[in-house]
Amino acid sequence: MRKAAKAGHIVTSHLLPTFARVDLGFERGEGAWLVATNGERYLDFTSGVAVNALGHAHPHVAQAIAE
Repeated sequence: MRKAAKAGHIVTSHLLPTFARVDLGFERGEGAWLVATNGERYLDFTSGVAVNALGHAHPHVAQAIAE
């Protein structure tokens, strides 16, 4: 089973089946974009703590964390 499929099962096993789920997994983010496991890119319109404001994998933030 793919890593994304395992994570998807864990997430969906704890949710009510109110809405249909899309078989979609993300492997990384690049700025305001998310890259799916199949290589497709999606503009990230969702909000999160320090995610949307800073972008995904911003080089300055990643460097500061690494130091």
